[in-house]
Amino acid sequence: MNKLKRVGFLMFALGVGACSTTKVDLPYVPAPTTTAITANPIIELGSVVDERKNGTHALGAIRNGFGGSLKILETQPPVAELVKAAFEEGLKARGLAAPVGGGKYQLNVTILKFDCSQLVRREAHARFLVMLVTGSGKLNYEHETIANEVEGSRFALDTDIFASVEDLRKVANELLQRAVDEALDDPGLRAYLRANSTS
Repeated sequence: MNKLKRVGFLMFALGVGACSTTKVDLPYVPAPTTTAITANPIIELGSVVDERKNGTHALGAIRNGFGGSLKILETQPPVAELVKAAFEEGLKARGLAAPVGGGKYQLNVTILKFDCSQLVRREAHARFLVMLVTGSGKLNYEHETIANEVEGSRFALDTDIFASVEDLRKVANELLQRAVDEALDDPGLRAYLRANSTS
């Protein structure tokens, strides 16, 4: 029994001692099916504000059986910059991106949630509040996008120290891609833009 306790303590100490932080990037690539909403570049990307409570670079972690962080994922630039870059590329892919000062509307984004984690299965979660305003600050359209991604089996063996940072990064990257696409392809937003793109 004492031997088992020693082995257990050794594995716990090894897990704690192996804690590491990896800087990751989350590039946005427009899907092949992405289509232009209008021929007029009428939206200028405004502010992207990170209202999460877990740090400007924090993304997530692979956790050990005790719930502690074993492998930590942080973004290279702040999360707000990554999300802003993704929305910029998304607007360009839809023919909507206007130059600074040249847009009929400004798109402001608030990051309410964006993180990833793995205890057994890999998970990622996002909540973005998207607001379309005019130069005068009038709110024309508002929509909250909620996206979640869960990957892997409850009985997976690639957990704890065997879990892959890259696999978790991919889940977070795919979620960011989907959340931005859902925000910009929201039927209500598309309908509003079609009705007001030339007025």
